[in-house]
Amino acid sequence: MTSLTWDLLRRATTAGGPSVLVSTTALAPAGGPQASVAPARYVSGRPGSDTATYAYEVRFIDGEPRHVVILDSKQSQLNRAESALQHAIWDGVDPLVRVPQVRVTYTRDGVDEVYTDLTLPHRAYDGHVRAGTVQGVPTTQTETYRAARDATPANARALLEFSPITLVYGGWDATRRSRQGRWRSALVGEIVGVVADEAADQRHQSLRGGARVDPVASSAANRGTARSARPFGRSIARASIPRARRPATCGAMVAADPDAPWPSTRIGAPETGCMAGTIARRRA
Repeated sequence: MTSLTWDLLRRATTAGGPSVLVSTTALAPAGGPQASVAPARYVSGRPGSDTATYAYEVRFIDGEPRHVVILDSKQSQLNRAESALQHAIWDGVDPLVRVPQVRVTYTRDGVDEVYTDLTLPHRAYDGHVRAGTVQGVPTTQTETYRAARDATPANARALLEFSPITLVYGGWDATRRSRQGRWRSALVGEIVGVVADEAADQRHQSLRGGARVDPVASSAANRGTARSARPFGRSIARASIPRARRPATCGAMVAADPDAPWPSTRIGAPETGCMAGTIARRRA
């Protein structure tokens, strides 16, 4: 296996040098060979179906066609790499702290919130960057930003010095009517897993429980509709009271005032023959 060296990187940036640098790492479940992993789920794409499913493919592994499943997609890998790189810069890891960054700062209640071209979705071309100011001057009117927006594949030096992250992870200056900067991501990565039993029908997935049992197991009678508080005064979220099932406790749930922020619960309703009712309030 060829090692990644400075000389190799220099040859890759010269005419006739390597066009792609590939690094392959063998991974294994953290719990050992007997442990399973949880692949990502994707929309099936079948007409009229929005169910989630695993993404199976056939890849050449060690020169042989094998059934694999996508564990982490290309987009997810880039997001993870961006997050790790940003946290390393915040932690002061050298020489990453020397990498030029675009930063946008908002001050709310006396606290500064900082966003960078690693956290903003459109990187150097993000709307928060374009709407900002630099020492009182609109960002889009500064010479540095204008030069970065006018960068081309023939000469991208201005963008490299302004936001190298945009060159590595890609960016699109979609707001311009002409001369839009479109930079494809120079970094691609993914994680795939080889199916343990390739002879099995991959359409039948193993079942895994994810629910937690309610230890109280109380029942409620359908007496009306509960409504939550108005979010920001725009609309009302409605939630139906659960249907009555086999009584497990004495009690009934009744609807509160329609404009109340939460419904009321009445325990020991008189019609059930239980104790005198006690009124309790709880959040929906």
